[in-house]
Amino acid sequence: MNWFRTCCVYSVFAVFFFIFWGASVLLSPPIHAQSLEPDLLSESEGPLHPYDSFLFADIDTLRQKVYVFIESGLWSFDLSNEKWQFLDSLKNRPDRIENFQFGYNPVKEKLQLWSNGIGQMYEISLSNFSIRRIDQSHNHRNQYGHAPFFHNNGSLFGFGGYGYWSWKNILTFYNYQINEWNVQPVDPNSEMPPPQAPIFGTYHPEKNSFFLLGGTSPKEHRQDDQYTEMITRYDYWSFDFDKERWNREASFNLPGFEPYNPFTLTQFSKNARLSITTLSTESNTWYFPLWRTNQSRDIIFLTSLNVHENQLFDPIKLNFGVSRVFLPASFLYNNNGDIVFVGIDYLSHQSHAPIRLYSIPEDTIHAVRQTSESGTEILFWGILILIVLTAVIITFRSSWHSGSLTADPAFSLDELDHYEWMSINERKLLRFLAKDGICKETQEIEEYLWPDISNYDYRRRLRNDLLKSLNHKIRQHTDLEQEVIFKKPDPSDRRKKLYGIHPAIETGQN
Repeated sequence: MNWFRTCCVYSVFAVFFFIFWGASVLLSPPIHAQSLEPDLLSESEGPLHPYDSFLFADIDTLRQKVYVFIESGLWSFDLSNEKWQFLDSLKNRPDRIENFQFGYNPVKEKLQLWSNGIGQMYEISLSNFSIRRIDQSHNHRNQYGHAPFFHNNGSLFGFGGYGYWSWKNILTFYNYQINEWNVQPVDPNSEMPPPQAPIFGTYHPEKNSFFLLGGTSPKEHRQDDQYTEMITRYDYWSFDFDKERWNREASFNLPGFEPYNPFTLTQFSKNARLSITTLSTESNTWYFPLWRTNQSRDIIFLTSLNVHENQLFDPIKLNFGVSRVFLPASFLYNNNGDIVFVGIDYLSHQSHAPIRLYSIPEDTIHAVRQTSESGTEILFWGILILIVLTAVIITFRSSWHSGSLTADPAFSLDELDHYEWMSINERKLLRFLAKDGICKETQEIEEYLWPDISNYDYRRRLRNDLLKSLNHKIRQHTDLEQEVIFKKPDPSDRRKKLYGIHPAIETGQN
């Protein structure tokens, strides 16, 4: 009867726990995520990005070109033939280029640079690559961190931001008639979003509306002083330019996630805020990137919002399918129905990284994503039933094997598919080393993981980076103290090394 009583106690506890947990989850999107692997576009040699420098990118969907502006100058990537081209060094660029934002104006058919805080405006000609300042303004320093977008009329707009000890909720735009900046009129009876540093913003040209999701605001609308407390909300707003009115559409939570911000990574000193999110006008779907809170910065998730139905979808993990870490800087929408990612392949202990482009069809995303409501319901009932059954089984087994069970190991080779923090090549390496219980030579490992790479030095660097990354992740995410992969001299040739799984891991002992 003792085991039955214990079973009941565990079951009741599990039921009550998951009722309260499920109620909280039902109010917001779940943190589970499916995985998709984007396709590599830029296999040919392209530009190298020096670490801790700016990386600006935007897309011209009409000509099927992605423009990339880095320290060495302006490059273009042709999406139709997947080739890089160096365009110009842009030596006459403004001083301190990190103080500017960057984007392609599809109406003016020119690249533009403008002050981080709004004010100065430059145009880059795509015929002779001259850079010309066109404004008669000054550096306003009034909207740092604004959300920029290009309007149907060709004007650059910026919402919100920080300047002069306060946060803003104004929409400003560049007026080509006077080459100055103006404030967008708003209906006096319209509700207004709070003054803030916006997180995500985008413009829908067919709806002639600006969409805003999330922002960091001062509590009680205080000015910036030592007592000011900041709060982050994920309110979803729209601004209708035809009616000149704001509308608060919804409020979301992102439990377990936070916005992806490449500017906080040491590899980038600046990125283009215009391309931190992207909108599909075909499906009315807005895509924006996320990180898991307090977890590895090299794992990126993509979530989406239907701006027509105000429907938020579950995050999808982006698995770029390489052992090297891909860090995206820009997210672009191609009118052929693809999402394009521009970023770098991060290689440790290197001063430069190759710039890569990946893409994923929007139809693929639509096929795998689940709505928050249906996904949460399945998650709630599935876990509830699983926990109750597990409690019954464990308690029943305990009654027959009292004192004979040992704790499960903190790390198991049989559970590799459940470790989301591992890359595909890291899982392949562990399975390969565990196979047959025989240590593997360096050449065996490299030929198994990178059969298409013939450059010995490059393969060696990939192997060293992969081993270092894997051992670091396992120490970070598990209770293991020793390295899971060890190396030893080859008895037949002391110059060579053999690699294997630590014996304590294979026996399940820590």
